[in-house]
Amino acid sequence: MKRCVVNTMNVRRSRRKRKLTSRGLSLALKGKDKFESASADIDFNPDSRSHRKPTSNGTYNFKTIPVARERIPSKQTIHRRKKPNVKIEDETSEHLDEVYKLIKKSKRIVAIVGAGISVSCGIPDFRSAGGVYSIVEEMDLDLPQPECLFDINFFRDDPIPFYKFAHKLYPGKSTSSSSIAEQNSKSVSISPSLTHKFLSKLEKMRKLQRVYTQNIDGLEKVAGIKRTVYCHGSLNDSSCLRCKEKVDSESIMDQIRAGKVATCRKSDCNGVMKPNITFFGEDVGNKINRSIQVDSVKADLVLVIGTSLNVAPVSKLPSLFPSYVPMILINKTAVQLRQDASNNSHLVVFKMELVGECDKIFAQLATKLKYHLE
Repeated sequence: MKRCVVNTMNVRRSRRKRKLTSRGLSLALKGKDKFESASADIDFNPDSRSHRKPTSNGTYNFKTIPVARERIPSKQTIHRRKKPNVKIEDETSEHLDEVYKLIKKSKRIVAIVGAGISVSCGIPDFRSAGGVYSIVEEMDLDLPQPECLFDINFFRDDPIPFYKFAHKLYPGKSTSSSSIAEQNSKSVSISPSLTHKFLSKLEKMRKLQRVYTQNIDGLEKVAGIKRTVYCHGSLNDSSCLRCKEKVDSESIMDQIRAGKVATCRKSDCNGVMKPNITFFGEDVGNKINRSIQVDSVKADLVLVIGTSLNVAPVSKLPSLFPSYVPMILINKTAVQLRQDASNNSHLVVFKMELVGECDKIFAQLATKLKYHLE
């Protein structure tokens, strides 16, 4: 057997270079596609390692020792560190204290909210018993199915069914203005919920990075929350399908309350007005993408409130935040998140789940934080 005599310094440089090459390639490849294709095709743990044993004359005799093959993990297998979820059925103060501490120390909170924060205001959600779709079924609107009320093709062909129902969608602009309840000859007006007011307080305290809302009722605006992204649009304004003129919905409210098709006020147009909410068959726009690119980097806490995360694009938002950002669920029921294979996102695990009425939980948090909610 021929003995290989090498310089000791060269051996160290060679081993150091090989080590840096194997560890550095995965870091040098940027982008999910490049990273995953590289980790799938290249196995940097060689089938053998060199074992150095010095001889009496100071040279090294290299022997080959087989070792087990190891793969660089794909980015798809990097999950959020799992921690037992805490589900609060009785609003245990011990667990609320933990959430209170997180909110208190956080400076860039992102809230993802759904219909659950507006139900206490008297605004029905869409899918539950007594919700929008069940009300539509009880009305004689001549629709194949309730969802067609919010289908853009149906609306373009015949806006009459939508405007027969539309007055039930619009809340009051404030506690002193007209509301759904007042339209139905009741004395109760609609105002933001305590959860809306809590989020507004966070913004006033400069602790709120953004609110992403699935709701179209516009109560975030009524509550004074300025940093809001309406993922499905808002009823606050409307646009003409013909001339694209955009107006405040209050200017066409007389037509809406009368159950008539709202039309453009321009004398040379008279096109049909459509509320600026996202109908089925319409694009959600780029505003969400622009905002989430910034917020996913800056956020230090994510609150998921009053939503089951079943409807895109909101259902995909939690997986866009880094795994080290704590994420808290506050909802009436537990939510089972699923990994989105389409964008190779990591598996989201809530740090804690507070299961109960949103307003009750935020009332206790406001007390602990000494927030006076107006």
